[in-house]
Parts: sequence; C-alpha cells; structure tokens
Amino acid sequence: MNRIACGKLAASLLTLLAAQSAWACQPPPLVPLNPAPAGPEGQLPLVKPVVRSTGWYDPKIHPCPVPSQYGDEAPLPSIGDSEYQVLFNGGTPLPGAWDSGKVYNTGDTASFAGQAWRAKWWNQGEQPGSNAWGAWEAVDSSTGPAEWSNSRAYAGGSQVVYAGLVYQARWWTQGDTPGTANGPWTLQVGVTPPSGLPQAFLANLYRRLANGTPQQYDLFINTALTRVNLPAPARWKVHVDGVEVASGSQFHQLVSDCPPPQNGAPACEANFAWSATATLPASAISSASRVTVWLCSAGNVCRPTPQLWARFGTYF
Repeated sequence: MNRIACGKLAASLLTLLAAQSAWACQPPPLVPLNPAPAGPEGQLPLVKPVVRSTGWYDPKIHPCPVPSQYGDEAPLPSIGDSEYQVLFNGGTPLPGAWDSGKVYNTGDTASFAGQAWRAKWWNQGEQPGSNAWGAWEAVDSSTGPAEWSNSRAYAGGSQVVYAGLVYQARWWTQGDTPGTANGPWTLQVGVTPPSGLPQAFLANLYRRLANGTPQQYDLFINTALTRVNLPAPARWKVHVDGVEVASGSQFHQLVSDCPPPQNGAPACEANFAWSATATLPASAISSASRVTVWLCSAGNVCRPTPQLWARFGTYF
C-alpha cells in the first residue's frame, strides 16, 4: 500500500471514530412544558428567552456536539389589536393569503400583511392596499378603525390603530408609520380604540443568579413612546400557567430629554412613556412555566404578551 493510500485510510478511520463518538454523545436533556392554560390565553404565541450561545460541532476540537443555550433575558412585546380581537373577542380569522396569480371575482376575500380584504370587482395581480381607489377594500373584524398596515394606502381622514392608539390621516399616505414627527398622521387624543385596550408595551423579564442558583426574576414594563402626555395604565399583572402571581398599579412617567433649540434649529418635541417594575421570587417560575405579562386599562381590558416558555439557562 503506497503512502497516499495509507493517508486516505487513516483519514477515513479518524472520520469514522469521530462519528462513532458523536453517536455515543448524549443529547441535551428534554425540558418539559406545562400544559397551556384554558381559553384564549393558551392560544397566545409561544416564545423563548434570548439565545446566549449557539451550538457547534467540530470533531477535531471536541468529540461531542456542543448544544445551544438560552440566556437569562426574555423581551416580550405585547400583541397587536387585530390579534387580540381574533383570540379574545371572537374576531373573524383571516381568509387565505393573497395569490398574485389567482383570479379574484367580486366579493372574493384574501389576506395580505395581516389584513383581510374583499374584491370590489374582478382583478388579478393587483396587490391589496396598493391603491386606495383600487380593486380591494379592507374588511375589518370589528367596528371602528383597524390596525395600521404599512402596505395599505389610506385616504385623508382615514383612522387606524397603532400601538394601541388611534391616529387619523391628514392626507393620502402609504407606508408612513403613525406617530412619526411631521408625518401624515395625527394622534386622536381621548379616542379609545375599538378593543378598549391600553397602549402597546414591552416587558423584559430577567433571571437573576447567585453562584449559579436562581434568586429572583426582575420585570420591567415600558409603554410605547408618544409625543402626547397620555394617562397611565390602570394596572399590570403577571400570569404563570394561567394563574395571576403578581400585580400592581404604580407607574412612573418617563420623559425624553428635550434641550432648548440652538442656532435656529426647530424646537424638540418631548416623548412620554410609562414604566413599572417588579420582582418575583425564584419559586414563582420554573423552566416548564408559561409566563404572560398583561397591561390593563381603566375599563379592565388587558393587553397580553405572548406566552414565554421560561427555560432560562437550559440547553437545546
């Protein structure tokens, strides 16, 4: 056997040995998940904590694959108004997705960009919302303004819901996010969205450790920034597996810094938000728990986050 053949044989043996070692490796232990709560809460989307490290496998360095691991932080943005209407108010589920190659006759429906649409006349290839005077009209699952869509064209006077607030278009617009300074949208102060929900918000849940042992969970809640000073939400609450484990009604107002204008620059517009914090004991949450955070209006209508599978620090 020549030297080249010997080298190929040796490489093949090393590859086989590495593969056998990998086959003998144990996968990460399975992490159980508690049953979903009954009703709409159990149908909320399921999310996981932020990934701390991504797994890798190199047999030359380590005989076994190195698994990925979740970290100790979980950002939880609240769900939108249209999703809430479908889950909690018996809203109409969206029709089938719009197909550019399909022929649509008068009265046919399709969904595009999270919005239901109805054909006003025969059409093919016309994207819903691309033309305010086109072949499609939006179909709302509830009375009043629907949630804003960046693909839909809006005529002046149209009203939408964005981040839990009602805005009205000052002129024709498409793709302009409500709330942008000097934009086409005007916040309708005092106008309640059809859902009655409070503002959209972001909850951040952190697991705190001491010598590798969970000590507590820190919760931070912040509403979306607005240029209008809105009233504070009525209260917040935390559910674990569908059971309320913490709640509160104290909020702190956040105001963005707005220094005086200089050299003829336009005046700065301050932004406002509301914040709340809480601490939960380590015993309140396990790696199998489903955690949701809720923000409630004065009318006791509460906007939730998705369900968090609280598998902090676990491998997968």
